[in-house]
Amino acid sequence: MPGVIHQRKQRTPESMWRSAGMKWLKLRFGNHLWAYRTIGNGMSRSGVPDDLLVIRGIFVGVEWKRPDYRPSKPWTAQDAEIEGIRTAGGRAAKVRNMDELEALVAGIEPVQFSMRG
Repeated sequence: MPGVIHQRKQRTPESMWRSAGMKWLKLRFGNHLWAYRTIGNGMSRSGVPDDLLVIRGIFVGVEWKRPDYRPSKPWTAQDAEIEGIRTAGGRAAKVRNMDELEALVAGIEPVQFSMRG
């Protein structure tokens, strides 16, 4: 549309953390990682984690939280969904930093890189 200036939306700390975390997961697990980004639009199920992953056959739900996140409520729909995933045998968590992300995927074998051709 002529005369319309499109401004880039300011990225939130949570979206920057998600980008960094997903890059790390892709590097660590390569093509053994399948990822689906959920979109909360009022028509979808409330509380479903931001990213649904399958890593080497293990279902993982990741709810990305800004590093300074402190819950304002004792229990939320997100907590209920995370508990449901865990009860079903998957892994899920709210992650605020690399330590929490590494703990979530601990024990899942990373990609092995070789220097051979």
